[in-house]
Amino acid sequence: MMCEVMPTISESEGPSGGRRGSGSPLHSDSEGHFESLMVSMLEERDRLLDTLRETQENLGLTQGKLHEVSHERDSLQRQLNTALPQVRDLQLVLLSPLPPITVVPQPASVKRLSFNLLICMMGLILCNGHC
Repeated sequence: MMCEVMPTISESEGPSGGRRGSGSPLHSDSEGHFESLMVSMLEERDRLLDTLRETQENLGLTQGKLHEVSHERDSLQRQLNTALPQVRDLQLVLLSPLPPITVVPQPASVKRLSFNLLICMMGLILCNGHC
């Protein structure tokens, strides 16, 4: 396959290949376009750099908060691990079977007193203290 080589066009030549002066409209238009393109690119670069700085600051703050929260989590985990054995011991005490209740025969007067006391307590519960 054969490649065609295009002739080189210098910056001072116009579309027809003729030379134009630096004050020609074609040269000033392309120079103005180039300048506006450069200004636009520089403004975009500045905007991106500002965004990058803000993002880096936010990242630093977020990493600091993460560090603090990690320490707080570790501290709470240690407290929980310390408290859990106490809770397990309490569960063992509460869930252990009760010893059998032995009923001792009472004299009739004590039974009557216990019955009367029970009736009074039930009355207070039913009245809810408003009697």
